[in-house]
Amino acid sequence: SSGARGDLPAVRLVTREEEEKQAVSIAEVVLPLPGTEVKYPANDVRQVYTEAASKDGVDFQSKCCHRVREFSVDNAPGDYRKVVQIPTDVSMALIDYDRPDEQLLPTDFDKVRAGAQDQNKRRGQGTASVAAGTGKYVALKLEFTLKASSYATMAVRELTRGHLRGMALT
Repeated sequence: SSGARGDLPAVRLVTREEEEKQAVSIAEVVLPLPGTEVKYPANDVRQVYTEAASKDGVDFQSKCCHRVREFSVDNAPGDYRKVVQIPTDVSMALIDYDRPDEQLLPTDFDKVRAGAQDQNKRRGQGTASVAAGTGKYVALKLEFTLKASSYATMAVRELTRGHLRGMALT
């Protein structure tokens, strides 16, 4: 995303044929953030945008002015956001442990105290009492990278399909 007037990325509308053939990956699909320079979809989504804006008395196609330029509708070019952000650098590990209050991973303070070299050795390991296959409890450690404005909680919800029963979240 760019947000600067005239700097919007080039987008095109997905054709019905492309949609039916699933020729475009969901990771390539963007939705507009309302503004005067975005291209709105040529389907029912356009109507949703129009109705939502009109409820607040906003018409992005008209050039109305507010006495404070920054608040004027024509000062909002809009932008685009991906519908789905695919995580990268995905890894997982199971960690066995015995006490529910046990520290499973080093904290940021532990990492600073241990120094950069020791940090790399300890990465992914818990406290001394955490050992593979010996604990009463099992934790799932997930690591992944998301782009800016993406939310890890949404990724975890999708991974678990919303079923967190029996999982302790702290």
